[in-house]
Amino acid sequence: MIICFMERMIICFMERMNRQHGATPGPAYRAGNVSAMAALVLAGLSAGFFYTWSVTVMNGFDAADPHVAIKAMQAVNAHIRNAWFGAVFFGAPTSILVAALMLAVSGRRKAALLAGAGFILATVVVTITFTLHVPWNEALAAAAIPPERDAAAAMWQDYSAKWTAWNHARAAAGILAFGCMALALKSISEPTSQA
Repeated sequence: MIICFMERMIICFMERMNRQHGATPGPAYRAGNVSAMAALVLAGLSAGFFYTWSVTVMNGFDAADPHVAIKAMQAVNAHIRNAWFGAVFFGAPTSILVAALMLAVSGRRKAALLAGAGFILATVVVTITFTLHVPWNEALAAAAIPPERDAAAAMWQDYSAKWTAWNHARAAAGILAFGCMALALKSISEPTSQA
C-alpha cells in the first residue's frame, strides 16, 4: 500500500513536471519517468551497500581477531544470497536498463544516454562481483581456519586486502551509476531534454 502510494505520488509529480515543459505524457513517457525513479532508488541502495562495506564493515573485520573476522565473513557470505539482496543487486542494473530503453523510446536522448552509462557502470559492479568476489568468498568458505593466530592473520590479510580493494572499485562504479541516474532524472526536468 505504501509503495502504491509512493508510486502514485511520483507519477503525479513527474506528470506535472512534464506538463510544465510542454510535454504530452503518454504511456512510454510515464514508464520512462517511473522506471528512472525506480532505477535511481535501486542504484542508490546498491552503491550504499558496497560503500558501507568499504568504509566500515571490512575495517571492523580487520580490527577484530582474525579467527573472528574469518568466521564472521564466512557467515555473511553464507547468508548474503537472499531475496532482499538479490532484488537490489540484480534490480539495479535491470531497472537502469529498462529506464534507458523507456527514456529512449519516449524521445529523451540525453536522459537515455545517461541511463545507458549508468547501466554500463552497474554492469561493472555485477562483473567484479562474479569474477572476483564470488570465487574469493567461496574459497574462504571452503578454507579451514588455522588455529595459530599468525597463520589466521596471514590468511585474513591476504583475503581482506584484495577483497576490499576491489570492493572500492565496485562501490565507485555503483556510486557513478547512481550519479548517472540522478543526472538522467535532472535532465528529464529540463525543458531542453525534450529535444
